[in-house]
Amino acid sequence: MAKLEIIYVKDDERGNSRYHIGSYDSSGTLTIVDPKLRKHHRALTILAELSGKKDTSDAPKYKNMTKKELEETMRTHSVELDRRKSKSVLLKEVETFFGAK
Repeated sequence: MAKLEIIYVKDDERGNSRYHIGSYDSSGTLTIVDPKLRKHHRALTILAELSGKKDTSDAPKYKNMTKKELEETMRTHSVELDRRKSKSVLLKEVETFFGAK
C-alpha cells in the first residue's frame, strides 16, 4: 500500500476544514482508507494509528522549532500543518501525531 496521508475534502457549513485519510498509487488513483470526514487534529490521530508511526524520539525537539520549521518537518511525515494557527495549537497537533502527552 502507498503512503497514507491526510486529504482535504471540503469545508463544512461552519467553515471548518474536513479530511479523509487515504493514499495515491503510482497512477494517481486515490484510495480512501478512512471515509469518515474528520477535523484535522482527529485525522492526525487516526493517521498515526493507521501508520503505526508513533516515534516519540523527535518529539521534544519540536518545542524549540519555529512554525515554518514545524511545517517543513511534519511534511516529511505526510502531515500538512496550517501556519495560520498559533504555535501552541501546532505543537498539540504534532504531539497528537506522535502520541505524546
